[in-house]
Amino acid sequence: MKKARLAVGYGSICGGCDVAFTDVGTELVDLAELVDIVYWPAVVDGKIEQLKKISDIDIGIYFGAVRTEHHELVLRLLDEKSKILVAFGTCPCYGGIPALGNVETSDSLLQTAYSEAPNTTNDGIPGLRKLKRQTMEVPRLKAFISAPSDLVNFDVFVPGCPPPVQSVSKLIDLIRDYSAGDPIPEMHFIAEETSVCDFCKREKPEVISIDRIMRIHEVEFNEDECFLSQGILCMGPVTRAGCGEEPRCIQKNMPCRGCFGPLPKVRDQGTKFLSSIASSIVLGKEKNMSDEDLQHLVKKQVLDPVGQFYRFALAVAAFNRRYTGD
Repeated sequence: MKKARLAVGYGSICGGCDVAFTDVGTELVDLAELVDIVYWPAVVDGKIEQLKKISDIDIGIYFGAVRTEHHELVLRLLDEKSKILVAFGTCPCYGGIPALGNVETSDSLLQTAYSEAPNTTNDGIPGLRKLKRQTMEVPRLKAFISAPSDLVNFDVFVPGCPPPVQSVSKLIDLIRDYSAGDPIPEMHFIAEETSVCDFCKREKPEVISIDRIMRIHEVEFNEDECFLSQGILCMGPVTRAGCGEEPRCIQKNMPCRGCFGPLPKVRDQGTKFLSSIASSIVLGKEKNMSDEDLQHLVKKQVLDPVGQFYRFALAVAAFNRRYTGD
């Protein structure tokens, strides 16, 4: 069996996706037997000039969101040269945590970081341009963060922040099948088609009614009962499952935050959740609560609406595609 040529490129990352690969342990040996790594900066030192020279890549894997011109260049090169392109992690699938920066312009963020932050003294503020420092050129910062899935067509999606061990194992199996000559399914998600709630083992009432939105530390919660029924916001109803037979965060008594992204037929994860939670809040009070009352209630009780409802998918939210073409 011929080894597949593998390349891994980076956008705006935290490093967690690289760690996710090491979590599979000895299966990395299996991967090494299946592929020749032609580019992967964290594993074998490589610069962008090397990627430009590579002419033939079987499997290209992209980590991270697109924050700079350099990030987009790496993405475009992988897309151009790879037979199979993989979005690994929530960031390339939906924008991820970096896309929360889209609540402000890059100019505003730079102003805060380099000028207005306490105890910060700088001579000037970097702008949205390339900066040259001796022999190094700092890439231009884009005005807004892009979800790579909006810029290129991926063949395989591996959501999760980071993807769990079983997802990495399934990706290795997919690479093994590809190396054996089997075709890759079009727009293949290494995840489930149903929601986190379908895999959650907590008791769920037929109807959820919320009198007050609670934070996790404000309530002595029942570990066997649905978070939402106890007033604790959980993104499980609108989030694609795939992080285990029992969702990993819920298993550790933490509500789902939505890192696997929206369900297949849900266009906007945050809006869908807001509409469903609104019906639970006003249940039995419809005649007495106006839209303004509901907005005030949510605004008063949810301290960080964007971080709560769009933590991982702000870049692909219906109202936040202003970066397109930047």
